[in-house]
Amino acid sequence: MSSAFLLVAAQFAIGVGILLYVEVRRTRAHGPDPVSLFIFLLLAQCGLPAIALFGALPLADVTALTGNSAFDSILRGTSLATAQLVFLLAAWFVVSFYVALSLCRLALPSPGNSTTRGVDALSTLRIRLRPLLALLVIGLGITMVSFVSLGDSWTNRYANLILFRAGFAGIERNAFNANAFSLTQAWSWLSVLCLLTLSSSPNRKRLWWLVLAMAIVFAVLGGSRRALAIPIVLAYCASVMHTGQWRLRRVALAAIPAFLWLAYGKAILAAVAFGGGVDTVAGEFSSVPSVVLRASAEAGITVVESLGTITSLDLAPRFGVDHALSLIRRLPDGVIGYELDLPERIVRLSTTALVGPDALDMPPGFMGQMWLDFRAAGAVIWGLVFGVVMGVVQQRYHTSRRTLSAAAVYSITTFLIALPLNSGSLDFNVTVDTILVMVAVWLLVSRERPSAVQRESYPLQPHAA
Repeated sequence: MSSAFLLVAAQFAIGVGILLYVEVRRTRAHGPDPVSLFIFLLLAQCGLPAIALFGALPLADVTALTGNSAFDSILRGTSLATAQLVFLLAAWFVVSFYVALSLCRLALPSPGNSTTRGVDALSTLRIRLRPLLALLVIGLGITMVSFVSLGDSWTNRYANLILFRAGFAGIERNAFNANAFSLTQAWSWLSVLCLLTLSSSPNRKRLWWLVLAMAIVFAVLGGSRRALAIPIVLAYCASVMHTGQWRLRRVALAAIPAFLWLAYGKAILAAVAFGGGVDTVAGEFSSVPSVVLRASAEAGITVVESLGTITSLDLAPRFGVDHALSLIRRLPDGVIGYELDLPERIVRLSTTALVGPDALDMPPGFMGQMWLDFRAAGAVIWGLVFGVVMGVVQQRYHTSRRTLSAAAVYSITTFLIALPLNSGSLDFNVTVDTILVMVAVWLLVSRERPSAVQRESYPLQPHAA
C-alpha cells in the first residue's frame, strides 16, 4: 500500500492531540463531564484506530491485510483522497460539535458554579432500586430460558449461541430467541446501573455480589467481544465522572489485553463455535502489521465502513431520510392504519455495495453516512445536532449532585447518544435493546431537590462544577 497513508495517520494524530488539549483546558476547573465521555468514545472509535490503521497500512502485505475479506476489499480499494476526505469529515464534525456546545451555553439557563451556588441548588438523581432489581431478575429468566433451548449441554449451547449471533443458517431462529438474545445487552447495561447504585450502600454487599453475578452472566451470554467490553466501558466512564480521575496508568495496562481481544476475539469465539485450538487462532494473521490492522479495523470499524461507503456507494444525497425511516420502522405494521411499504434500508444498500447482497448487515459508517446525507455539509450538520443534544445533557449534568448513581445515569445516557459513532445508522441503534434501556432509565430515575438534611449529608466533591 502507498506510504502516503502515513500522511493521513499524521493528520489524525495531530487532530487527536489538538482535541485532547482542548478537552484538558475545558475541564481543568471542574473535571470530566458527559462531553468528555462523548469525546472519549469518539477518539476510541474514530481517532485512535484511524492513526493505527493508516499507520500500519503501508507496512502490511497487500495480499494479507487483516484476515477479514470485507475489510481487505475495502482497504485495497481505498485511495489517498478518500482517506483524507474521511479525516476532513471527522475534523469538521468536531469543530461543529464545539460550536453547538458554545451556542447551547448561551441559549440555555446557566447552571452557574456549584461551589458558589451551594449544594442546595443541586438536584439529586434517585434510582428506583427494587423495580430495577425485579427487571434484571426477569431478564435473567428470559435469557436463561432462551439459552437452555439451544442445545443439550452447556458447551453445546454456548457454541450454538455464538453461531446464532453470527447468523449461522444451521441454528433455528424464532421471534422469542431473537428478541431474548438481543435484550441480553440491555440487561447487561442496566446491571451496571444497578451495581453502581448499590456501591453507594455499604449494607447491601451481598446484594451487590448477586447483581455482579447476573452482570457476568449477561456479558458472557452476549456471545461477542462487544458484550464483554461495553459494561466495563460504562463502569469506567461512570467512575471517571464520579472521581474526576481518568486513571490513565490503569487504562494503559488494560489496553494490552483489549488490543489482543480486538485482534483475536472473533477468532477465539469462532474456535469455540466450530472447534479449533491455539494454532487455529494464531494462524489468523501473517505479521505484526496484520495484527495491528485487524485490531484497529475492528475498533475503528466505522472508519473502514466510511472508506468503503465513500468509495463504493454511488447514491444521490439522502438528506437524512434514512434516519427518519429507521424510526418509522420501529412502529408495528398497521399501527397507523395501513401497512408500511418502506424503501430498502440504507444498511442493506451499503452491505450490497461493500460485501455483497447475501452478507450480514454492514452499515455505512459514521463519516460515510454524513457524506451520504449532505456530502461535505453533512459533517457540519451532524456536528451541530450532536452538539445541541450533548449541550442539553451537559446543562442537566451541571445541575445534579455528583453521586455515583448520577454518574452511572449520565454515562449510560452519553453512551446511547454516541452509539451512531460506531455505525452511522440508526438501524443499528434504535433497536429493541436500546429502546428498553431508554425506557427503563426514563421510568426508574427520578430527579429530586435535596432536603435540608440531605444538604448536610452530601458535601460537594472538589472537582464538581
